Amino acid sequence: MRGASPPLPFALPQDDVAISGGSTYVCILAHTNHVPPNATYWAVLGAVGPVPWTAPAAWLTATAYVAGPPASLVVQGGESYVCLVSHTSGTFATDLAASKWIKIVNKGTGDVVGSGSATDNALVRFDSTTGKLIQNSEITLGDSDGKLTRTAGISISGTNTNDDAASGYVGEYVEASATTGTLTTNTPTNITSITLGTGDWDLNAGYSASGGGNPSVTDIWISINTVTGTNVNTAGQNFRIRGMTLADPVAAGTLGSLRVKLTGSTTYYLNCQAGYTGGTFAVSGKIRARRVR
Repeated sequence: MRGASPPLPFALPQDDVAISGGSTYVCILAHTNHVPPNATYWAVLGAVGPVPWTAPAAWLTATAYVAGPPASLVVQGGESYVCLVSHTSGTFATDLAASKWIKIVNKGTGDVVGSGSATDNALVRFDSTTGKLIQNSEITLGDSDGKLTRTAGISISGTNTNDDAASGYVGEYVEASATTGTLTTNTPTNITSITLGTGDWDLNAGYSASGGGNPSVTDIWISINTVTGTNVNTAGQNFRIRGMTLADPVAAGTLGSLRVKLTGSTTYYLNCQAGYTGGTFAVSGKIRARRVR
């Protein structure tokens, strides 16, 4: 067997076989340089026929279908049908009963069946409780950006119990609290800290500062910083009062909320210091963060 016809010049004996144009031929008379389908020298063993039917498509009403070749091939109710009689479709069941279609593929017992059309990129939803019917959705998933969108907006329900959002998920909550021992005057001290992962966070803190033994206090400073035992004067993330002498004061309040956008794991410290004489002075504090996205 020659396979595809060899290049010229070539000599072939009788009964040799060759392929040309997709059809198969047998040599019936020895010759040189006669290419199929020359009937004097070749007989057809297997000819290429026309395409039997079109690519499958969902059946639609008011559509022209043809018996072909190629014949129209449609999918209806999860089953495949070939057109036997050219016609313009009306109701599928009526056309089928009139022998305008013949079924060539039955619906499988576990097949999932959808509607005849859908919105591009729409999320698929189950229809009823059979697990075999699906339907279109108003929510679409972006091809390249992965965004969920809906013309009327998307509502996300919150948790219906007192559980916590998992690490890395929107709503994740991190907190830590502690109380310093007696502070050394004018010495920055870390109260407590939390470590946050990559993401977008809201960060805030609360504090309560007070003394014992009637201290005379000239400076109270509390702040959030990424460096332990180091205070900052950044607006919104520090409290400070000085320039006066306070007898046995009590100070309480909050810092933040601060937006922090992180590209990696970062630790935030709640720091404090106090300038005082006599007695003792200490600070209690809590630092906390909520993942926004």
